[in-house]
Amino acid sequence: GDEIDHVKTHLWSTVTSIVSGQPRPDLRVGLVIYRDRGDAVHTRVVQLTRDIDLIHRELMGLAATGGGDEPEDVDSALHLVLTAIQWDPQAAHLAFLIGDAPPQEYGQHDRRAMLSAARERNIRIHTIQASGMNPRGRQVWARIAESTGGAAEVLTYAQEVALADGSRVTTLHRGGRIYRARRVLSSAERAERVDDLVSRGLVEDGDVPAASRARSARGGRAASAAPPTSFEDSDVGAIITREARTAAEEAGVAY
Repeated sequence: GDEIDHVKTHLWSTVTSIVSGQPRPDLRVGLVIYRDRGDAVHTRVVQLTRDIDLIHRELMGLAATGGGDEPEDVDSALHLVLTAIQWDPQAAHLAFLIGDAPPQEYGQHDRRAMLSAARERNIRIHTIQASGMNPRGRQVWARIAESTGGAAEVLTYAQEVALADGSRVTTLHRGGRIYRARRVLSSAERAERVDDLVSRGLVEDGDVPAASRARSARGGRAASAAPPTSFEDSDVGAIITREARTAAEEAGVAY
């Protein structure tokens, strides 16, 4: 639910950033919405379009509902990416698989064959792991990205917290680890990769798992270092922007 809201929030800035290059990229955006069998809306396709208003309206009506058990019907979503989406043969083909649960193993679709077909058709699938993904899901997400030449990304969640001395800093939560900035990070900084922020000295290296960091918090650290139940933002828009702009640059676009 949080991730869907973050995509809604960043849709316009993401699109604006992607089309800001020279020559201006001709961008089409679509959606494959998936849940699990038995849910009210199992799957639905919003065809690739230049009408970003339409995509925004579809996103605004989308909510994380249904469920029961943890896995979702990921393979049906991949099947629709290959069979229902009308890809332009002359365009770069990017898909972003976003989720927080591993796939159900219904056996209806051959995942290996689908990934091979995606690779042959130059459909690059970038996977984005949301908070709560279990180890099996992380392995599958990594395999999907690797098989199609995409990147396996883990979402970073940002939260501004108060310290004991009354000052405020940004904490970043990524893959079960906490990274603490030395101040409140700007929106541009929060869109950067955590490793880059660490190398620039803007955040402390998150070498301690979140649970351990919470137990060892002392002095000027946040009153509670445990991950919050909700986050102000994630870098999902930044990931999509980064990979789309990379594909555009490969096609000769300058930013």
